[in-house]
Amino acid sequence: MFAGFRNQKPRLFATLGSTTERGGQVTTATSGSSLWGRDVACVGDVVTYPDGRKSMIVDGAYFTPMSRTKPIALVGSRLSNGDRIVEAAVF
Repeated sequence: MFAGFRNQKPRLFATLGSTTERGGQVTTATSGSSLWGRDVACVGDVVTYPDGRKSMIVDGAYFTPMSRTKPIALVGSRLSNGDRIVEAAVF
């Protein structure tokens, strides 16, 4: 059943370049971890919009192998302006 997904990379974690419902992109990723060459974002990291506005990631999940101090941002994480991350960056 999952054979077609074997070689696909999971897109669960928000990384630099991940996008939001309102067109923002994750522009800082300070977890100290990376996946397939992209830094992983965490709570407190910044999303920047095309008009220059900024918002902060406000929720995530603790995933100790990646960050012992802050929750990791996921696809679905909410931002301080009510937006949310909807798509992980393509690597």
